[in-house]
This record gives sequence, structure tokens and C-alpha cells, in this order.
Amino acid sequence: MSSLLTISKDLSLIIKKASTITERLNCSSTINANYKDDPQIENRLQQWCQVVAKGNLAKFEKRLAWDGLDIENLRPLMADDIDVDDKESLPTWANTLEQLLDIARNIPREQLFSPQPYLDPENPQPFEPFYIPCIQFAQQILWSKVGKLTDLLNPTAQADLECSLLNRLVTICTSTLLDEFFSFRSSGNDVQDFFSIRIRGHKSQEKYRAFIDKLFKDGLFSLFEEYAALGRLVATAIDFWVEANAEFLNRLATDWSNIEQFTGKHTPLKEVVSIKASLSDPHNRGRSVYALKFDTGLKIVYKPKSLGLDVAFYEFLSWCNQKNTQHQILPFKIFQILNRSDYGWMEYVESLPCEDETGAKHFYQRSGMLLCLLHILETTDCHYENIIAHGEHPVLVDLETLLHH
Repeated sequence: MSSLLTISKDLSLIIKKASTITERLNCSSTINANYKDDPQIENRLQQWCQVVAKGNLAKFEKRLAWDGLDIENLRPLMADDIDVDDKESLPTWANTLEQLLDIARNIPREQLFSPQPYLDPENPQPFEPFYIPCIQFAQQILWSKVGKLTDLLNPTAQADLECSLLNRLVTICTSTLLDEFFSFRSSGNDVQDFFSIRIRGHKSQEKYRAFIDKLFKDGLFSLFEEYAALGRLVATAIDFWVEANAEFLNRLATDWSNIEQFTGKHTPLKEVVSIKASLSDPHNRGRSVYALKFDTGLKIVYKPKSLGLDVAFYEFLSWCNQKNTQHQILPFKIFQILNRSDYGWMEYVESLPCEDETGAKHFYQRSGMLLCLLHILETTDCHYENIIAHGEHPVLVDLETLLHH
């Protein structure tokens, strides 16, 4: 039996633990008739009742009734021995995790500690070897989906995209890996551990490498069996990253010639040389804002949402500028936008200092003018993270709350 088939059989353990009540209700799983003898069920119901209704059974039952549920119907769904459906009906994340575990089981150990383009030696992330099979698998799936579109990015830009996935996975996994590492490193005797560290030195990686070897001994299976929800989150993050970046690269290829016109000189673009990813909170299955730099020096921003409001706002500022000219009032800075209905491209707004005291005065005068307009337009969310000081121009970069109700 191949390693993949072995993992497929064992994967049911992880799926059971990571499945939600809604998924259990909707699936066609077979319930073991002996579930009433399972002491875990009452335990879990009591914990759930405590979280939802502070232990008040009547309130808990009322809350369940809102969703058409009752405790007796839920009891069998709280058991461990629910059979998982056949492989064809596995959730997407489970198929992803299965393939990831297969890569982790077969990856050469020396590769786990070798340099990678998306790893920064000057700013190492905790437990970097753990993520290498995750990035490797995500690379394979993304490149298979987009084919030659990868030629639009030079190696540095490709590494930037992969680094964004690494950072997301680090956010998800670090706390769990730290807890596991502390348990692995500890002998149970604090004094012994203290002197062991003193003798070996703080920079010794002996225990760290041994911990990584332990994780990969069975291809990360034991870790994700213990922390099933973590396995689900890791697989989901990979799925979202692949989906979002395949979409991004297809959009980039479609709009390439239009982007070349951003400079007004129709300068041919050869490739993207760097990408700053995750410049916004992730929305809509992990999508976020990217800042791109091309070989010509052109910088633009990709936003995976409609920029219709942005277009309307800058048309309004242009109208204000026309009126202001008659009264010699300071003009607003206008930025180019290419709106594509459900996504768009925008001229990059550089953070720049004011050149002199006059420029600083103009900055604050324009701030008052902008604040007046935003007040008239019933705008919210104008905090410091959404304002860029572009020389003597304050620029609002997130306009989704214009005309707020």
C-alpha cells in the first residue's frame, strides 16, 4: 500500500475531529449505535453549554432550538466514531491536507534546513522547516493552474508571493508549535533544564533539530491528529492562497497592456520585479491588497474589489479642483485608477515628506479641506492606517466607507 493510501485511511481521524456540527448534520456519515456509551459526549455537551449559556441548561436548549436542534439529536453527532464519507466526497481542505502530508512524509531531511528564496536569513521565522512542504505543495498547485503566467514575475516577485503564504501560516501555527517545542525540550526538571542550556549554550540547535525530526518522523501526521483544527486551518490557508493568486495572475495578464499606459508613455513592461503582499486585512477567502513594482520602476496597487467608489471620489476631487482654480484654492492630488468591476488597479501612493515649511502648511490646509469633504460624504474609518502623507498631499487610500449609512 502506498504512503498516500495509508494517509487516506488515517486522515479520517483528523476529519472527524476537525468537522463542525453543521458539517456533521449535513453529511451522510454513519453513526455508531453504541454512541450512548461514550462518556466524551456528555463532557462535550456540558462544555458547550458552559460556553454558550454559562451552564444554564434551559438557555442552552433555547439557543439550540433557534437552529432547529435539540440535545438528543446532537448526542450522536458529538461522538468520535462517526464514519467519514468516501474519498470523492471529502471536503477540499481534507484533500489538500492529504497531499500535504504525503509531501511531508517523503521530503528529504536535508531540504528542511536548506536555504529557500522565500526565507530571509536576516529575519528568520520560528520553525521555518515546518513550513517548507506547505510552500512546496502550494507552489506546485499554483504553477499547475497558471502555467506560463509565472513568466510575468521574476524569481524575487515569486518569492514575495510565497513569503506571504509563509507569514500567514506562521500566524496560524506558531503558538501550537511553541507549546509542543517547550514540552519536547523540557525534562520535567527545571534545574536540570537550566544547567543543560548553560552547558550547551543558548544558540545550540540540537534540541530544535531533534524536534523538527520528531514532527516529520511520520510526515506531520501525529501533530495534525492531535491538533486537527490546526491541520484544517493550514490546508484552508493554502487553498485560499492558491485560489487568490491564480486569480491575481490571470487578471494581471489580462490587463497588462492597460497597466503599461499608467505612465502615460506606453512604456513596455517586461516583468514584475517585486510584490508587497498582504497590505490589507484578508477578505473573501484570503484575498488582500498587493503593491507591484515593474522592471521600468512603475509601481501600482492591485485591489481585489470594485474600485467604483474610488473612481467616483477622484472624479469629485477633479470637479473640486476645477472650481478651486477660480478661487486660487489648493488643488487635490488626483491618482489614476483602472476599475474592472470586481477588482482594479491604482497608481501607487508613495509616502513622502514635505519639502519645506510651506509644504507642511499646505498639507494641513488640505487635511482640513479633505476632512470637510469626508464629513459631507458621511465617511468613516479614516484612521491613520488609511491615510498616506504624500508630500503636501494627505491621501485617503481606503474608500469603502464613503456614503456610510
